[in-house]
Order: sequence, then C-alpha cells, then structure tokens
Amino acid sequence: MARRAVEYDLALTDDRFQSWRQAAGIDRIATWQVELHAEAEIAPGANFFRRLKNTVLGQQIDAVQLIVGAEIAPVRALWPYLPALVHFVSSDAGHDYAAIAAMVQCGKGEMWMNNIGGSVSVAANTKDVLGEVPIWDSDKACLWWTDVFRPAIHRLDVASGKVDSWTPPDKVHSFALRESGGLVIAGRKGFALYNPESGAYEPLHDPRADREGTMLNDGRADRQGRFWAGTMDKMLKRPSGHLYRLNPNHKSYAAADGITLSNGVAFSPDGRTLYCADSLLKKIYAYDLEPETGALSKRRVFAKSAAVPGIPDGATVDSEGYLWSARFDGGRVLRHAPNGRVVGEILLPVSRVTSCALGGSDLKTLYVTSAFFRLTKEQRAAEPLAGALFEVEVDVPGLPEPHYRG
Repeated sequence: MARRAVEYDLALTDDRFQSWRQAAGIDRIATWQVELHAEAEIAPGANFFRRLKNTVLGQQIDAVQLIVGAEIAPVRALWPYLPALVHFVSSDAGHDYAAIAAMVQCGKGEMWMNNIGGSVSVAANTKDVLGEVPIWDSDKACLWWTDVFRPAIHRLDVASGKVDSWTPPDKVHSFALRESGGLVIAGRKGFALYNPESGAYEPLHDPRADREGTMLNDGRADRQGRFWAGTMDKMLKRPSGHLYRLNPNHKSYAAADGITLSNGVAFSPDGRTLYCADSLLKKIYAYDLEPETGALSKRRVFAKSAAVPGIPDGATVDSEGYLWSARFDGGRVLRHAPNGRVVGEILLPVSRVTSCALGGSDLKTLYVTSAFFRLTKEQRAAEPLAGALFEVEVDVPGLPEPHYRG
C-alpha cells in the first residue's frame, strides 16, 4: 500500500482531488497538509470546511495538518470544526481504528497548539460505560483502570496487548496501587483494600458524613503514600463534597470541603501542591500541601476553563510540573503550564474523555480513558469508540505513580 505525504491545493475540487489520487496510484494518504492564509477561508460557515470534512471522511486519509497563517481571533473560530476533521480508519493488520489530532500551527504564543502528541490509537477497546483512573504500574509494565458502572477493574499488559478484567465487590470510583500488593479503593461503600488477582477484599470505613447525598469519586495516592479521594453531591446541586485523606494507618480526615463534583486529584512533582477540580464550576483548584502532615491550605483557582468545550475531569502531572486534564464532553486532553495557562491539547475521536495517565517504558505514553455513559443512540453511533482506552506518544515523560503505603 502506497503511503506518502501530500499537499492539498485549496483550488483543487473534490472530484479533481479524487482523480489525481487515482492517477497517482495512491491508496492511502499519510499526511494531508492544508495551508490557510486568508481570514475568509477560516470564517465560520466557509465552504472550505464542508469540502474538507466531506473529503476527509470519504477518503483514506491518516492525518490532516492545518497550517494557519492568520491572526489569533479567526484561528480560534477554527476549533469547533477540528473534531470532525480528526478522523480516519486504519485497515492495517492489528489496528481496528486510530485517529490523529489535526495540528494547527501559527506564530502566536498564546494559540493552543495541537502539536504536543503523535497519533492517537486504541490501546484496548473494553467498551467501558465509564472508564476512569488509568494508573501506570512500573513494576509490572502494565496499565490499570476501572469501569465504574460495569463494574470492572482492567489491567493491560502493554507488551502482549492482553487485557485482564475482574469484577470487584463494589463500584470502584478510584483507586491506587498498594506497596504491599493489590489496591486501595474508593467505592460506593467507602474505602477498602482489594486484590483483584486473589479476590481478597477488606472494607476499611466510609468517611462520608452525608452518605445518602454524596458519594466518593476521583482519587490518587500522593508522594508520601497517602490516598486522597473527593466526594460529589449526587444531585450535582450542592457544594456538599469533601476531599478526604486516607493515611497509611487507615485513618481518614476531611481535608477540604465546599466541592460539588470533585475530580482530577493530582500532585506536583515536589509533592507540595495538590490539584483538584470542581467539574461543575469548570475550575481547577490548587492547594498548598504540607508534605509531613498532609494539611491543605491556600486554596486558589489554578485554571478557569469555561471557554473550552467540556468540563475538567481526571488529571495527571508530568515531570516538568505541567498538568494534563481530561475534558468530559470536550473530546480532548489539555496541558496546563504551572501557571495554569493552556499550552497544548490533544483531540480524541470521542466526546466523553474521562482521565489520563503517563506510562510506558519511558513514561512518554499518555493513556486516556473514555465513556459512553448517557450518550444517546445517535451519539453512540457517531462515536463507535466511546468507552475505549486510547494511547498517544508525547515528548515529556511522566512521573512514577506513587503507591499507598497502608
């Protein structure tokens, strides 16, 4: 199969493009480059978008690269169209689907650059109702994650591609690996210790004061070996949620309150900053974290993201201290600088992107979970990969995932 990079002339009509490709004997186009220079070309409603979308969806094109030479304001108008352009189906053996993010390049530093990752492919299509909390296990070179509603705990052996799945005794909203083996989980019944391979399950306790109106949600272990998990208001109306800290002695403490939908618990490389999103407010907060005691203080808004599609969900931090934040209903993962500014994003072929983790032998593979939870039949038909686990190579490595020491 011929695979080559080509450049597409905007003056070339769809029919002429198809005839040219057939005459050249090209079965698949590896990269289709389109240069935009006039502001009118990227104005909303321009015929260019209709032609480009129809051609991409109708041909075997691996990647679309949009090179934009225009001012920031009209370039921003381009973003609503990108998910429709980011689409291709691979017929290569061993791959049932893959997608690559269209790259937008311009000379302005504030533009959200979409060139921070390579091709997005399916690592495992487990068809999760609500895939969450991917965690890289460096000791076993595998990735763990949960399907909250099935319920299921999955483990992907990246070398063989084999996925093992277990049915836990509780719906697992978040978990962390334990130093002594197995997992610590935050479930509908509270905190517990669970070993999927042996089936051993030891309930600890339920920290929630309001067990009828709230439930545990996203969580992660910190660099001192404590496990943190937030709660959410079941009706998504009241700021009745808390952020709980489970110490290695299995005692838990309410460290923060006033949260409606807690998500995206993550920690800075030095362990002195805790990040946590209130998804309903579309805000990511940062707290000062006292490493020895685990006390939180000085809550401030780290990033406001109301202008970006979707809401902030699960998150992880890389070795440079940048926060990667999944956007539920936004079809993307954002990369935030330590000052909160968005410096990059990766688009995915599904809307309900739930969480992310950096793993692989060099910690440069970004794994992204997704969901088909509450999608309509029409939406599911348009997103056949909703619920899959995706992977994409990035330039900056992550950090080893801390283990719970209890």
